[in-house]
Amino acid sequence: MNKPDSNLEEIKASLSNAEEELSNISEGIETSYEKPIHENKDLTDSPNVNNKKNSDGGVWLSVIIIICIFLIGIFLGENNQQNSVKKTPVTQKPLLFSRSCGSPASQTKKTWWPVLGPADLGLLREVRTKYCGDAYIRENNTLQVASFDSWDAARSFAKRITEVTNRPFRVGQGK
Repeated sequence: MNKPDSNLEEIKASLSNAEEELSNISEGIETSYEKPIHENKDLTDSPNVNNKKNSDGGVWLSVIIIICIFLIGIFLGENNQQNSVKKTPVTQKPLLFSRSCGSPASQTKKTWWPVLGPADLGLLREVRTKYCGDAYIRENNTLQVASFDSWDAARSFAKRITEVTNRPFRVGQGK
């Protein structure tokens, strides 16, 4: 084949490839167009070589982005755990034994709020030996561990005694 015929063949091949590419684009199919490599051309001018370099760069960029997102996720997760630990309220001092629990006797205060629990002899023994030495079982079959001159103080103590004994305590009717 002489030179003009080879150019004509190249033009026909390019036209055929262009028509195929146009057809695929209209159908939504991606293809990789391969331009023929000529002997006198540098390989880096080929679209395939450049696409290979670009796609490798894109892959590496994607990998780097994924790693960054992963590390940011770990960092945020640790911060959330640290923040949740910081937000956890400090536990109160342990409930220590006292011969008498509740507010000190007062002649001016008219309403007293009892802290009551289930009438159980085992629980009475535990409360008397570990927490409140003057706890007793009342006539209405409830265990009274303390009396307070404020409802808030009684509620707070009821919560604490409930926590340490794992038994339900409540604030009774004020008198």
